[in-house]
Amino acid sequence: MTDSNDKSYDINFFKPTPGIVRDSNRIITMFIIIWFVGVFGFQFLLIATNKPTPEDTLVTFNKVWPQIESGEATLIQQQEFSKTLLMVLGKNIALSETDRTVLKESLSLTAANLTLGLTLEPQTVANALNLKDTGFDKLMVELLPHSLIQTESTAHSADLPAIMAKYCIHPRGPLTEFTFLGFPFHYWYTAQFLLALFVLLCLLYALRIEHLYKKYGFVEEHD
Repeated sequence: MTDSNDKSYDINFFKPTPGIVRDSNRIITMFIIIWFVGVFGFQFLLIATNKPTPEDTLVTFNKVWPQIESGEATLIQQQEFSKTLLMVLGKNIALSETDRTVLKESLSLTAANLTLGLTLEPQTVANALNLKDTGFDKLMVELLPHSLIQTESTAHSADLPAIMAKYCIHPRGPLTEFTFLGFPFHYWYTAQFLLALFVLLCLLYALRIEHLYKKYGFVEEHD
């Protein structure tokens, strides 16, 4: 039986008595700090090292947009322009309905120019855009039936550059560019390493507490 006056077994995290409770609290606090730094410290590091970076899609769009806007774009420039619109339309879930409509109208207007206004039939437009049946081209061909609409617009929306920038600029930095085990490092760290770290901390905590119990001769009572 345990002496009711013996305070060695009292557990109070905020007012620990000397001995096993004090040392146990130190261990708990240490592991909480490690976990907090591992999770939130990495997020702060990402924020500090990342900077807004445009996708290649936006770089291409910005290169041909002045000619498209002025109506002086060559065949190749119109093809490149249309492909950038399709690439963004492929981000279907992320697009707002208003932005999607603007993109579809610009794509359809350019497609009509490329086919001389004869048809917006997807395969004809795909041929006009010189899309192949491989790689990303194949995905864009599959997007065409869902991206072409009848439109009465005769000019591209002035909001188009802002819309493209909204969906094609992302924070990137050394931690997102570096790859580890075939994954971007930030993805591997959050998806795999933090899980492994949690399991490791649980194991280390159990070992430390077991050592602490032996040090103080702490024996758990069982019925």
